Amino acid sequence: MLFNRKKFFLILLAFILPSCSFSPLYKNSLLSEVSFVEPNKSNEDLHNIYMKLRRLFFTNTSSENIYIVTLSLEKRYDDIDIREDEKVTRMGVSNKVIFYLKDKETKDILFVGESIISSAFNRVAEPYANDIAKKDTEERLATSVAQDIRNQIILFSNKINQ
Repeated sequence: MLFNRKKFFLILLAFILPSCSFSPLYKNSLLSEVSFVEPNKSNEDLHNIYMKLRRLFFTNTSSENIYIVTLSLEKRYDDIDIREDEKVTRMGVSNKVIFYLKDKETKDILFVGESIISSAFNRVAEPYANDIAKKDTEERLATSVAQDIRNQIILFSNKINQ
């Protein structure tokens, strides 16, 4: 009886493993073929997203940049929780980044993507604590947006390469 179970599981494993067609998401070389157009440093939020994207993508000097990406940002602040005395106790922040993946030679737009990420932070009576909470929320949003843009570009390239 025990021998039959082992045999059954081995046969089952032999059929299941080949049917799994796993392919890694980041296997292609697109990460080293993309360059980003640096936004104006006066727009701190967009420049922060740009710096996070540069860290996420490979910078290989031997590979040639084939694609360029331009970014645009729309930021919005919303009062979420307002007490009866009209004091805001929670504020929401949302980033909407539209990015264009273009061919470097022809300047043709190959892909237009959009990343919308939002978060919130508590507002307290202390201005310093509010400023720190706001900056921390904006930092987390920039990281999330950069990761989402990277994933969209990679999924687009995998779709093209199939």
